[in-house]
Amino acid sequence: MARRTTVLLLLLSAVSWTAHADSSIPWPRRINPTPPHPWPGLAPTGAWAEEPTGPRAIDAERFGDALDRLCRIDGKKARQYARWILKHSGLHGIDPFLVAGVIYRGSRCRAGHEGKLGLGLGRISLETHARQVHDGWYRYWVREDGTWHPHELLFNRFPFTRRALQQPEANIYFTAALLYIYKRQHRSIDAAVPGEAHRHFVSHYLWGDRVLGARFEDLVLQARRRLLRLYRGPAPAVLARVRMRETPLFCPLDGVPRAVSSGYRDPRPGGRLHRGIDFVSTYGEPIRAVADGVVTFAGIDHPRSGASNLSPKQAQHISRRRMGLGGLFVLVDHGHDLVSGYFHLAGFRVSQGTKVKAGQVIGFVGDTGIKESPPHLHFELRVRGHKIDPARPLRPYLVPRGRRRRPDV
Repeated sequence: MARRTTVLLLLLSAVSWTAHADSSIPWPRRINPTPPHPWPGLAPTGAWAEEPTGPRAIDAERFGDALDRLCRIDGKKARQYARWILKHSGLHGIDPFLVAGVIYRGSRCRAGHEGKLGLGLGRISLETHARQVHDGWYRYWVREDGTWHPHELLFNRFPFTRRALQQPEANIYFTAALLYIYKRQHRSIDAAVPGEAHRHFVSHYLWGDRVLGARFEDLVLQARRRLLRLYRGPAPAVLARVRMRETPLFCPLDGVPRAVSSGYRDPRPGGRLHRGIDFVSTYGEPIRAVADGVVTFAGIDHPRSGASNLSPKQAQHISRRRMGLGGLFVLVDHGHDLVSGYFHLAGFRVSQGTKVKAGQVIGFVGDTGIKESPPHLHFELRVRGHKIDPARPLRPYLVPRGRRRRPDV
């Protein structure tokens, strides 16, 4: 009897809210706080392959270690977050690698934050969802057979308050719960609310009912793929997807396929042409050697006097005002006249003469030498001293590019 009364109240609420909502949905439209200029997707939605599936059985210790390496926070804290993610994603039937991708992209796994885009690890907007929460239940609707049907999700493990959302476990619990709700609703919402093309229900978690762009979705799924790669461990060389000049060649960044924001020979300010490709990437993301080799340079691009080698420690104390367009960078000679270059680094782990193995971390994504664009990896390949288009040999690791976008500089 109590449940029938609850359903009746939900239906009455839907009628009373309709006057204040979009005419095609029976609730006040949920609108998340958004950045001033929503970004389009990193590539056309049809260019992406299906996202890789996660393992059916997840080892908690390995998951914690992978999250530790992804987030680069205190290891004990990362492993505690991992336990909470597994617990609450399991409670709501949501992929834990997706929950981790959301909190990584939202906060870099730093708890307690309160900003314009939301609260805590998952950047949850209290104002967006407060009207849907009543007596410990989250009320939502799904359209079935042309009719909106009310549903409820128990939402009372923690109080849905500003203070609770700043606590790590509570935020993880609500992040998983909201992902479950949008997973149930997303097809109904997409049919009722016009928005930008996107691939995954996580876009609604990020934007609310109307999706304004797919780039944030792409970045969350990129983080999820990176975590899966870390969880599964490094791939042996025999699984390299391409070979070049007798050398097995890997992607310099985890989480393939990866999107490219600017291609080889794209125009640059002043009439110059781009000398490599720019990977869409995250500040601090590890950069890996694409093949076995020897470091021939690790240092700084000076704006006037050329380049000079530095130790990893010296590189951390160089003023950015003394850097040219390449910033901090590393060159690796792989033999067979093949050299790879990694530019705009936040820092590096190698020195001139260091022998490296394929997949070894040699540096980290940064923004040194960049004038306007977000942090990214500028990557080059040289054969017999001549630059070539890296996208050609690396194509199996890349998302096909769509229309040309504003180039990074």
